[in-house]
Amino acid sequence: MASSQKALYTPTRPLLPILLCSFLLSACDGPFADYSNAELRQEFSQCDYDTLNAVGAQRCNNIKAECDKRKKASGFRC
Repeated sequence: MASSQKALYTPTRPLLPILLCSFLLSACDGPFADYSNAELRQEFSQCDYDTLNAVGAQRCNNIKAECDKRKKASGFRC
């Protein structure tokens, strides 16, 4: 019985790392990838680093990174 249970478990064992990797890779686009260009430009215009706390500054850094990515891909400027 033990060998039967082990045989059932073996095929699913590599499934976990594959699912984990696919989940992590799907998140590589960043949190602002689904924003339109107009929405991204509006969010970027609200970034005033002099008045932001650490969380707000990180959010603006992520917005800037998405702007830079789009600039490289299609010439878009925030």
